[in-house]
This record gives sequence, C-alpha cells and structure tokens, in this order.
Amino acid sequence: MKETKVKRIEARKIPCSLLCMSLFDRLHQENIVKEGGYISKCLDEYVDDFVVSDELRKVLLLEGSDNYEIFSPSDRQEFLFLLFKHLCLGGAVCQFEDTIDPYLEVTKSIYKELLRLS
Repeated sequence: MKETKVKRIEARKIPCSLLCMSLFDRLHQENIVKEGGYISKCLDEYVDDFVVSDELRKVLLLEGSDNYEIFSPSDRQEFLFLLFKHLCLGGAVCQFEDTIDPYLEVTKSIYKELLRLS
C-alpha cells in the first residue's frame, strides 16, 4: 500500500441548531417522496461517482435540478442535513432504499445519540 503524506487539513464549524426532523417534510411537500414514503424515481444521471436515479439524490446533488432550492444554503450546512445526505448517498457499493423512512430513522437515531454525547 502506498503511503500518503498529509499536506493540509481544513476544519470548519458545522451548525447543529436543529432539534427536529421537520426540515425533511419538504420532501413530501414537493412530491420528491410520494404517498407511502416511496421516493420518486427518475432517469439515471451521473454526478462524480454517484448514480442519480431518483429525485432524492437529485435534490441532494444537482444544483440545477428543479427542487434543489427547497433546502436553503443554511439548511444544507446544518449537521442534521449533512448526516442525512451522507446516509442517503452512501458510497460506491451502497444499496439504496426505495422508501424514505429508513434514511430518516437512522439519521434521527444517529443525530440524537451524537447530541447526547456532546
């Protein structure tokens, strides 16, 4: 394995002011999430290393998407949003969910536990 030397580290404060999950109600209001919690699908697009195959990933990744602005720049900087985004996008071998509930439940659980520990 090749050794890598760290040349620079950057840190920034992440706001952690949200105390409820109502931020994500907008996903239902904008029909990104349908009745029963099903995430609306779309034609596949590729953004960096991500396959965007539903409206949720579009709103998280594509600045030019129709619904990108349902979350303000300050919303997108909140720790709760960043945690949710990370869980939704996963990584290269992530198996995506068809419904929103698993993402919301895990986000809430991790967020509560991290706040409790801080």
